Amino acid sequence: MPWQRATSGRGAGVPAALRAAAVVLGCLLLTAVTAFVATVTHQGAVTGPGGVRWPVGLGLALALTACVGAFLRALGPSLAARLAALGGWLLVLAWVSSGSAGEDVLVPANGRGYAWLFAGLVLLAALLLLPGRVARAARG
Repeated sequence: MPWQRATSGRGAGVPAALRAAAVVLGCLLLTAVTAFVATVTHQGAVTGPGGVRWPVGLGLALALTACVGAFLRALGPSLAARLAALGGWLLVLAWVSSGSAGEDVLVPANGRGYAWLFAGLVLLAALLLLPGRVARAARG
């Protein structure tokens, strides 16, 4: 595993618990930054022929979330790191969605806002928490 104690090379002598904590924190920060950048872009739209608005920002936000989720899944971090990644995403979305009376929010109560919250959460949770091929093969 990538967070086990290295005996030589870079990271030699670093305790496994410290490496595991760094992986958890890195996963949390990566998805937090991803959630913020994707939230800023999700309302973007392009006006096409006939005045039809295409929600390309939502597509870009979901694509970015899918790429980061697939990247983290390919790294194969622990369950704690994957839960921290999902938690970081949710914390940022809760922060940018909240606001008191008269304040602007980055996730408005419209179709694209609700689609971003729901589809982004389902997509990231599926990529991070569903078992992979190795886990399915082990269960039989």
